[in-house]
Amino acid sequence: MTQRQLEDVTGEDLARSHLGHAARNKRLVEVGVALAVSPGASLPKAFEDWAGLKGAYRLLSHEAVTHPAILSGHVQATAERCQQHPTVLCVQDTTSLIFAHAVDGDGIINHMKAVHGVIAHTALAVSASNHEVLGVLSQQVWARRGKVPAEETASQRQHRRRESEKWSEGVCQVSEALAASAEGQRPRVLHVFDKEGDNFEAMEVMEALGDGFVIRVNSNRLLETSVHGGLYLQQAVERAPVRGHYQLQVPRGPGRAQRQARLQVRACTVAVRPPRLRERKGDALKLNVVLAQEVDPPRGVKPLHWCLMTREPIATWQQCLEVIRAYEGRWRVEEFHMGLKTGCALESHQLKTRPRMENLLAVCSVIAWGMLALRDAARQGSPSPASTLLSEVQLALLRTLRPKLPPHPDTHQALRALASLGGFIGRKGG
Repeated sequence: MTQRQLEDVTGEDLARSHLGHAARNKRLVEVGVALAVSPGASLPKAFEDWAGLKGAYRLLSHEAVTHPAILSGHVQATAERCQQHPTVLCVQDTTSLIFAHAVDGDGIINHMKAVHGVIAHTALAVSASNHEVLGVLSQQVWARRGKVPAEETASQRQHRRRESEKWSEGVCQVSEALAASAEGQRPRVLHVFDKEGDNFEAMEVMEALGDGFVIRVNSNRLLETSVHGGLYLQQAVERAPVRGHYQLQVPRGPGRAQRQARLQVRACTVAVRPPRLRERKGDALKLNVVLAQEVDPPRGVKPLHWCLMTREPIATWQQCLEVIRAYEGRWRVEEFHMGLKTGCALESHQLKTRPRMENLLAVCSVIAWGMLALRDAARQGSPSPASTLLSEVQLALLRTLRPKLPPHPDTHQALRALASLGGFIGRKGG
């Protein structure tokens, strides 16, 4: 992304949302700014006076205020940011929001442990060139209701609402968002899914739309017998010749230390038959497969094993690397969801109903994107002025809370000041 002036995470994107009344639109921006200044704070702590707090509660509980309406302005702005890039990664992932208190309207997260909450599935736009986070293009939220009957047949499954449809719905919503903002030709879209997104129907939807994809294999799919002689996908790619080796910087994550991994890369072309649940009916999909396996991992560490399905070309070593590089962008949506849970402390807010929590999720999603954008800018070789990312109002509020902030801070200084509001103390060691 050519560094665009990202004004006011709340004022710029949230102000574009339309809630049916000017007063509600204004209040939405005020709520977003208050939470952006101190992202991890509760609503009572984010507002200095009762009037502001009461206005926030009224906004989040108003029947005309919905999660899609709040997020609509940000989705529109994200789509416009995407227009500045020739290729955009649309990374989808699901997270469970488990609240610290009872929420009316939530659902089952874990039947065995009787854990309740809601599910959020996000499609995050990421620059293909440098993995800069551009914003949210789609976000689906729902609560699970009951168990799927153990005796359900394949036909019955096909005729009910299935949670796996979130992948193809996300693809369609991304397409609609980009089409709505496109003044000319929209950017090329490359959808990136983890193993849960290994979904034949979603691949057919993306093929019909003309979008590309990189999906990590979960099912060892049967290949076209006339071409591959009854082989399965994993067997075929493991027999493919080694194309080369690749060094990957694995970031730190939950239960995972940062490390340098050396990957051995194989690649081949296959024809995948439709799944057994569809009785193998339909045309086979011609796909390219790239297998990246970690060699010599540290003792006690599970080696990386990425088997990636794609329609991207793999004729050259560089093209194989580009497929792997696209999948690396998937980590950005994990960081985004972590920002919702830790940076914004979404699960700890004490709102009592699911619609109110979903409305707060929409506001926090804009803030979580803004924090990632600010961090990306701060990590550049020469930090840009903080005013390219934060409005004068936000900078004034930040100076009030952190008086030692320089008069004209850069993005790195602003990021550390914002992080300190959430408990960061800037130690060099553990």
